[in-house]
Amino acid sequence: MTAVKLTLAAIAGLALAVPATAQDSKIPSDDIVVRGRRDKDVETFVRSLASDKDGRQLARWNGRLCVRIVGLWPERERTVGDRIAALAGRLGVSYQTPPKCTPNTVIAFTGQADKFTAEIVDAVPALISDVDSYGLPPRKQIARYLAPRPIRWFAINATTNADGQRAGAVDRNGAGLATDASPSSIPASRIMARTRENTVAALIVVDESKLGGIKWTQLADYLAMVTFAQPRIDANFADSDSIMAMFAARDAGRAGPAGLTPADQAFLTALYRTDANLSSDQQRGAIGDAVRKQARR
Repeated sequence: MTAVKLTLAAIAGLALAVPATAQDSKIPSDDIVVRGRRDKDVETFVRSLASDKDGRQLARWNGRLCVRIVGLWPERERTVGDRIAALAGRLGVSYQTPPKCTPNTVIAFTGQADKFTAEIVDAVPALISDVDSYGLPPRKQIARYLAPRPIRWFAINATTNADGQRAGAVDRNGAGLATDASPSSIPASRIMARTRENTVAALIVVDESKLGGIKWTQLADYLAMVTFAQPRIDANFADSDSIMAMFAARDAGRAGPAGLTPADQAFLTALYRTDANLSSDQQRGAIGDAVRKQARR
């Protein structure tokens, strides 16, 4: 957990590291009409959004989310923050903003996103992989994050016992802690695991130079989706019925999703309602069922 603690400190420090340079003149602010859902391959959709790391369970915010948005003018910061807060409320995630809490999520708008990302990856490699367990991430993995993109995101997840205690926690004498939900008392199975994955820190880097043609409500919902779902950064969402298709649609000359689609909302609701102790395959199965059910409405 050493790397996680260091990363949390680094995330908090980012609030001071990014200059407030973002300009909102590139993003239209007119009203949007919500578009209907298109029929898509649910399994591909769910797997693109719900990727497990190293075979671990799907991660989500089980604790408090504290978001700091930097690099935006105050009125635009409120627009983005309010959309994320509203979604947190619908998902049952505890949400606060500084100074009431120390940031565990930073959304940084910058005109030097490539340089900023490279510096962050070099300084805090734990943003990409669990360096305590697996060592420094390989170059191929790092390259996914250094590739130029309008938005990049990183998340730190920690494995805990089913009751929320850190997996492998010990008492003051060095003995394992036995609780009603610890590995000593709950057997694992193909369906139920003895652990859950908790998101504990996140960083989202927005390249303000690549936001042309994107509306603020679209952008805010895209950032909310990234915050709560942690999709694969290299997944292809071009043909999906998701807010994640926003940039691909723009580049193809289409309007794209106006905001979170019904499929997005069904996915997120299921992710945060599904038993966190299920295996990743069982979690994805439950989420897929929820998305299919929504599609039939």
